[in-house]
Amino acid sequence: MNALRAELSRLRYRRRTMWSLLGVLLVSLMVPVMWMDAARPLDDAERAQAAEIFASIPAGECVGCSPADFTRDPWTFGDVVNTGLMPYAVMMGAAVLLIVLLYVGSDLRSGAVGTQLTFTPRRRVLVAARTAVAGLLGGVLMATALVTSTVVSAVWFVAMNGYAALDATTSLLALVISGTFYGAVLGAVGALLTFLLGGASGAGALVVGVFVANLLALWTGDEVKTPAWVLHLLPTQQGIALLDGSVQGVNSYGTLHYEIRRTEAVVYHLAVTALAAAVTLPVFERRDIRN
Repeated sequence: MNALRAELSRLRYRRRTMWSLLGVLLVSLMVPVMWMDAARPLDDAERAQAAEIFASIPAGECVGCSPADFTRDPWTFGDVVNTGLMPYAVMMGAAVLLIVLLYVGSDLRSGAVGTQLTFTPRRRVLVAARTAVAGLLGGVLMATALVTSTVVSAVWFVAMNGYAALDATTSLLALVISGTFYGAVLGAVGALLTFLLGGASGAGALVVGVFVANLLALWTGDEVKTPAWVLHLLPTQQGIALLDGSVQGVNSYGTLHYEIRRTEAVVYHLAVTALAAAVTLPVFERRDIRN
């Protein structure tokens, strides 16, 4: 508990934490601009243009058509959640992982960890405390991003469409909760990998390597050509399933090739964290640390 309190104090008073939170907050205030225009109601100019297109079609070439068929479909708030906020959560997950790698790696690079070990020689306690605080940092960063972008999107949506059009509260709540959990897991795993490989550069190289292998597994032009058991092991597929609720693929015969649900994704991320801890703790126990 003393080590955990010390790590919490370090997290609270470090400038890197403040700047990370501020950066995430500012980005989350601005990114809703990318998707909120799609939720804008149709205006008179768009309706007039659709009517002109409809009138220009020769008779008999579009049976049953109407001018409405030539207008865009404004997003519902459910579309804002699933097509705007959810992909942003995936992108923010990568940013959270990078922030945590730099946060933990900076102390290893500067020798602060070596100095701390002269006062707290129990290495497992140090790794456990820093991992827990890194998980807290990841969860807070992700929650800040999702809550901020959600509030901005909701205010913008209500201003354009009215409060009665606001829906998808269940899926939105699930996204925020699962996103916060995802950020905490990424923070904990990022810290463990940094301790395992002795710095942010090694951990970053491993993350990039895993991501490239993930892409190669999907780089077939058709995802269903990859064996289903391989897809269940891919971190991107599990991350999307965690945030979106499920991810699935159908083969060329129209039957379900694979499906990953949120429950499986939660177990997967907990198992990855436990595996990273099981490998890191004994390795770090024997590593030569200099201050």
